[in-house]
Amino acid sequence: MELVVASIGGRLEELMQAAETATREGKAEEAARIDLDIEALMLGMDRLLTSHPTHRMERWIAFARKHGSTPALKNYYEGNARRLVTIWGPPVDDYAAKVWSGLIRDYYLPRWQQYREHGKKVLAEWERQWVEDCPALSPCEPYADPVAAARHLPLARGGNHLPRRRRARRPAGGG
Repeated sequence: MELVVASIGGRLEELMQAAETATREGKAEEAARIDLDIEALMLGMDRLLTSHPTHRMERWIAFARKHGSTPALKNYYEGNARRLVTIWGPPVDDYAAKVWSGLIRDYYLPRWQQYREHGKKVLAEWERQWVEDCPALSPCEPYADPVAAARHLPLARGGNHLPRRRRARRPAGGG
């Protein structure tokens, strides 16, 4: 599972760069298609992680909240738990970033969408609100067969419009 998620993470980085390039070059339709691929991969990755009990943001939040004796303390501890795995900073933003179910679909994907729609100027406020307001995590159904799902996730949507990965060539003579 972790290898599939890491592979998808690398592909997402490429897609995000491609979306930015398409936007800069005025190719709005291409950028929109790439953004849909990014969303599909992020949601698929999130759902795959939901299928494993230790890769869930809800588990982290539950650990934090159980230490509070009042609703205010529970919210305080949850806010701190959210801060630790998201904006812990500055100057070291995303220092302790996690790739967990719930965090991807309810934090990283919406943050990417905010960035694409409004640019960097709104991110700090959006991130702060997500940490301090402690919105409920959206529900996500685990895959019935995570192994089968993992085999197909990197191919999500698989549009031909996506830039192909460049493979390094081996030097002549073996190497």
